[in-house]
Amino acid sequence: MPKPIPPEILTLLRNPYHLEALALDAQADPPALVGVESGQTFPVISGIPSFLESTASSRHNRYYRWFYDRFAFGYDTVVRLGSRLRIGTETTVRAEAIATLPVKSGDFVLESAVGTGSNIPVLPPDINFCGVDISFNMLRRAQRKLPRWERSATFFHADAEYLPFQDNAFDLVFQMGGLQFMGDPASALAELLRVAKPGTTIIVLDEAASAARTLQRIPDFKAHTWDKVSALTALPEIVPVNASDPQANILPSGEFYQLQFKKRD
Repeated sequence: MPKPIPPEILTLLRNPYHLEALALDAQADPPALVGVESGQTFPVISGIPSFLESTASSRHNRYYRWFYDRFAFGYDTVVRLGSRLRIGTETTVRAEAIATLPVKSGDFVLESAVGTGSNIPVLPPDINFCGVDISFNMLRRAQRKLPRWERSATFFHADAEYLPFQDNAFDLVFQMGGLQFMGDPASALAELLRVAKPGTTIIVLDEAASAARTLQRIPDFKAHTWDKVSALTALPEIVPVNASDPQANILPSGEFYQLQFKKRD
């Protein structure tokens, strides 16, 4: 049986569309999170709060929700096969970037586009981990893997462009993959910045070849999409203007880039 939402996580939750506080109605069937001002309800299904029933998600994002819900059953198998055939780089990226993230015991950690949760085992076991994904079926697979890893985590079915958390909630905010598939990448980055605590560095990883595709959905940056080099040079310019120290670089394996920026103190 899925564990209830920990109280320390529950206090961080907000209506992603109004940022009002939420109260848990445990007597509802299914249980629900209820906006304290609007009364808007969000069901908690199999222990996963779902914030997409009344979503403002774009058509583009709804398509990828549909796609990954149907592909979730085979996702981990495909990734493992790709790693064995050396045509996938997720395992390498975990060693290069995820395992070295600046996280310590007790930190509140958010991973956006968490997928099936495969980054969780390389992080410290005693953190308050939250994972968001637009695909409910991917989250269910992540949830089922937790006992095998002897880990705990709380997952949320939500659009990365509308995160269901209060401002300044997390000590570490990161994302591995997925930015290239989002309808409004700049809005997703702004949300990552919003929920990070002051002084936090936000880290976004994605395939190097996808940088141009990401910029193609931002009208002012289409001129930078003609090759990988120009796209990577332009990536730091799409981070929110109130962020500091934006930079992008290719990881040593050569297949992923890392975009990072800091929330001002």
